[in-house]
Amino acid sequence: MKIIFKNANIIDFETKQFNKKDILVVDGIIKAIGNFKSDNEIDLESKVVVPGFIDSHIHIESSFTMPLVFSHVAARSGVTTVIADPHEMVNVYGIKIMDFLLKDIDTYPINLFYMLPSCVPATQFETSGAKVLATDMVPYINHKHVLGLGEVMSYPDVINNNKEVMDKINLAKKYHKIIDGHAPGLTGVDLKKYASAGIMSDHECENFLEAQEKEKLGIKILVREGSAAKNLEKIIKGVVENNYNLDNFMFCTDDLKVKDIIRRGYIDYNVRKAIKLGVDPFDAYKMASYNAAEAYHLSSYKIGKLEVGYKADFLVLDDFENVKINSVYKSGVKVDKEFNAIHEEIPEEYLNTMIYDDVKLEDVALKLDDNLTDVIGLVKGSLLTEHLKEKVEVNNGYFLPNST
Repeated sequence: MKIIFKNANIIDFETKQFNKKDILVVDGIIKAIGNFKSDNEIDLESKVVVPGFIDSHIHIESSFTMPLVFSHVAARSGVTTVIADPHEMVNVYGIKIMDFLLKDIDTYPINLFYMLPSCVPATQFETSGAKVLATDMVPYINHKHVLGLGEVMSYPDVINNNKEVMDKINLAKKYHKIIDGHAPGLTGVDLKKYASAGIMSDHECENFLEAQEKEKLGIKILVREGSAAKNLEKIIKGVVENNYNLDNFMFCTDDLKVKDIIRRGYIDYNVRKAIKLGVDPFDAYKMASYNAAEAYHLSSYKIGKLEVGYKADFLVLDDFENVKINSVYKSGVKVDKEFNAIHEEIPEEYLNTMIYDDVKLEDVALKLDDNLTDVIGLVKGSLLTEHLKEKVEVNNGYFLPNST
């Protein structure tokens, strides 16, 4: 099918200007940009057109929806490409869940890619029911919807050259795949060891100085703003104050509930917030699409640019600086923004995976010598925690939970 999008103000990240042109789309691909006439035209009325947004790292499980349902919500919100790490599902069921996740993925309303979870189980203390070695990843590592190795959370194992972890990293290197990182607070010599192992990204930066140190070692910075962790403001304020180059920065959400997408927006929210904090709007939009596409080698999939030969995934904006989306086009087809109920059947074999013995009260009761004990302190907007000593209620030598 051929369609011409007339009078588009196409964003140009290099010149930081707009080029008023027509976009010729044939069968979902941009075939030419110039001035054309056709019986099948859509007049964009000189509105700004930008590439579809990309979430560079998310765990779809945290949205409380299945991948197909989530994909529809993402598309309506202007996110046309998602890079997901399914490590919660793989930790429970094992690597074979990838068969379900990759089935029919080409029919989804977005470009959905996966990273293979690197830490299954997450730690040696986990009893989640699965274990994944590098040999288990081999059947999936070269799948066209698998971009590489998911966040390598066990950074001490990387620093200490643990064989199981290094086997996974070396497998990703063998197939020239992306290797995602996860190194909250890591600095100095240990960070250099971690980066030199081949880690390419990190989404755990709490502030600008942490992001700067990692970026200078060649690590791409995924600025996280989701439902739980909110790191964007601290990082971006430092970027603006230091007039720092954002070419190696992009947006991610990590964990994001669908209700928050509906309430506040998705990556458009991150772009809007960055602009309000002082980021040049062209740079903010570049972080939301082009930078992520470059970091994850999506140009080989023809994603992330408004250029000839690329997928016609773009957003039409009513307001550039306030990121008001008029319409979303995926492969040249307008996304229906009205919500329709979508159901995804889950095979029975993937259900009822929690297996445990009978739990008695004495199995979970916490015995205490006195009422002063160790407590995990939560930090608002962060995944980091504090080690606190607090007085708690004790009854007959056991911790008494607070009913509220």
